[in-house]
Amino acid sequence: MANIPHSNIELKISCRHLLNKDLLSKSDPQVIVYTAAPNSRGWTEFARTEQIKDNLNPNFAKPVLITYLFEEVQKLRFAVYDIDKQNGTLDQQDFLGYYETTLAAIVSASGQAIQKPLEHPQRKKAGYIKVVAEEQTDLKHVIKMTFHGRDLDKKDFFGKSDPYFQISRTQEDGTSSVVYRSKHILKTLDPTWPPAVVPISTLCNGDLDRQLIFEVYDWDKNGSDDLIGSFSASANELLGSREMMGAQRKEYALINQKKKSKKKNYKCSGYFQVLQFHLEEVPSFLDYLAGGTNLALAVAIDFTGSNGDPRTPSSLHFLDPNRRNHYQEAILAVGSILEPYDSDKQFPVYGFGAKLSDGSISHCFALNGDVNNPHVFGVNGVLDVYNHAMPQITLWGPTNFSPIVNQVAAQIRTEEARMGPGLNYTVLMIITDGAITDQDATVRAIVEASSLPLSIVIVGVGNADFTNMHTLDGDDAPLVSNGRRCERDIVQFVPFNQYSGNPHLLAKEVLAEIPDQMVGFMRAHGVKPRMRRAHSFASIASQDSLASRSATISGFAPPAANLGRHATAIGLRNHDPNQMATGSASNTNINRSQTLMHPPSAQGFLPAYTSNGQPNTSYDSKRG
Repeated sequence: MANIPHSNIELKISCRHLLNKDLLSKSDPQVIVYTAAPNSRGWTEFARTEQIKDNLNPNFAKPVLITYLFEEVQKLRFAVYDIDKQNGTLDQQDFLGYYETTLAAIVSASGQAIQKPLEHPQRKKAGYIKVVAEEQTDLKHVIKMTFHGRDLDKKDFFGKSDPYFQISRTQEDGTSSVVYRSKHILKTLDPTWPPAVVPISTLCNGDLDRQLIFEVYDWDKNGSDDLIGSFSASANELLGSREMMGAQRKEYALINQKKKSKKKNYKCSGYFQVLQFHLEEVPSFLDYLAGGTNLALAVAIDFTGSNGDPRTPSSLHFLDPNRRNHYQEAILAVGSILEPYDSDKQFPVYGFGAKLSDGSISHCFALNGDVNNPHVFGVNGVLDVYNHAMPQITLWGPTNFSPIVNQVAAQIRTEEARMGPGLNYTVLMIITDGAITDQDATVRAIVEASSLPLSIVIVGVGNADFTNMHTLDGDDAPLVSNGRRCERDIVQFVPFNQYSGNPHLLAKEVLAEIPDQMVGFMRAHGVKPRMRRAHSFASIASQDSLASRSATISGFAPPAANLGRHATAIGLRNHDPNQMATGSASNTNINRSQTLMHPPSAQGFLPAYTSNGQPNTSYDSKRG
C-alpha cells in the first residue's frame, strides 16, 4: 500500500462578540479544542489557546497544530470558556459557547477559513468564532529579531505607557491573524523588547513577501489595551533593512489612524526601530535526538504534611490497590512519554519535606535509600520505589524546592564536565501539592540552573493556592535573583486538576515546551547535533540485553555495567544538611556493583527487593 502524504496544518482562532460573564470587567476567554474518533460520540481534549484578559473580541496568538489526514473524518469541537479560576477545572469556569465541525470542512472552505456563530444551550446569540487553516512549510528556519520603540505616545494618565507589540500576518482571505505577541514593559516610552526567535513557518509560512502588520499597544491591567500605532512591512523588507541602512538603524513611523483623522498636524505616534532581524537555519529537536542526545527524566515528590494522612482515602498519597493517586498518574503520564528517549532509562527519584525513620527532616533524599545512586530503571521503577517508600516515611514539611533544584543542577554540572555538552538534556519533574516556602532560594537556584541543559516541570496536585508557581513559570516576567536574570525560561507549571482523568493531555501539556527549550539551549551554547548514529543488529541486541538485565531487579538498582552517564555519584549531604546518610560524596572508592545490588539502609530504609530481584521477606511496609 502506498504511503499517503499527510500535511501539518496550523489553525488560527479568533472570536467576536463573546458573552460577557464578568461583572466589573470583560470575559477572559480561552478556546479548548477537542477531537473525536470518526464513529465516536465522545470528545477528547486536544489543545488549548492562550487565555486573553478582558476581551470579547480576542485574536489568539497560539495556533493549534494538527496533522491533516485526507483519509479520515477528523471531528473538531471548539469550546470557549471565560477563565476566572486559574487552577480550576473547566466545570468551574463560565461556558461561553461552542462550535463543531470537521478539519476537512475548514481546509475545503473558501480561503480555508470558516466564520460561524457559537452555540449555547441557554443563549440564542453567543458570538462568533473564526478558524483559519494554513499548511505549514519550512519548519527549519527561524527569524531572530530584536526591536526598540522610540518616543512612543504616552497613554496612561498618571504615568508612561506600558508598551508591547504584536505581529499579525495577512491571510489569503484578506484578514490577518496574530502570530507573535511580546511581553509588555512597564512605564517607558523608549522600550527595548527582549530578543525573540520565531519560526518562519509561524511568522509568514515561508512567504517572505507576505505583508506583516506590526502594532504597538499600551498594556492596561484593568481594561482594554490602547493602540499606540502600527505599520506594515514584509519579512524581506525587514531582512534587508540593516544592509540598506548600514550601521544606522532602520525605523518605521507608528501611525494611529484614529488620531491621524482627528488631528490636522498629526505626524506619528512614535517610531519602531529594527535592532536585529535575520534568517537562520536551526537544527530541529529530531536532529539532536538522531545525533545521540538523551532526554533524561528526574523526579522529585512532595512528602509534606499538607498532602493529608496517607492512611486515609482523602490523602493525595493514599495508596489504593484499585486506582492510582494523582502522584502516580503524573509519574506514569509524563514518564511514559520521556522513557523511550533515554538510552539507559535510569531515572533519579528524590523526595522532599519528609521526616525520615531516624527522626531527621529532609528536603532532598533518595527514594531508593541509596544516596550515591538514586536511580531506578524505567517508569515502573519510579512507581515501585514510590510505593515502597511511602510506608517508611512521615509526611512533614515545609515545602522547599531549592535543595532539589540544586542537587539536580550539581549532577548535570558533573556530567557535563565528564562527558561534554550536548549529550544529555534533563527534565526535572517536581510533583507538589502546595505553595513553596523557600521562594527566594528557589528563584536563586532556578536562575543559576538556567545556563544548564535543564527544564523544570512543576505539576501541582490538589486544590492549594498555586500563585507562586505561576511566578516561577516566568511567563509574566523573567526571574531575577541578586541582579542576575534568568538566561532562559526553563520552568513550566501545570495544574493537575485541569487534566484529571486525561493522562494523555496532561503529558502533552507538561512536555509541550520541552523540544523548544532543549533546542534553544543547544543553540545558545553553540552545540550542534552530532552525526547520526549508525546502529548494527549487534549493538541493538546489546542494548536489549542490558535493558533485560536491568529490568530483573524491578527498577531499584541498575547493574554496574549499565551505569552509563550516571557513573559519577553525588551524595545528598552536599545539598541538605539535615540529611542523615551512611555514604558521602567523597566516598568514591566504594564497590559500585556491590552497592548497587544491595542498596544501603540509609535513612533507615530497607531494600524492598533482594539482589536477585525477589521481594525481601524481611521488608515490613508498616515498620520500614
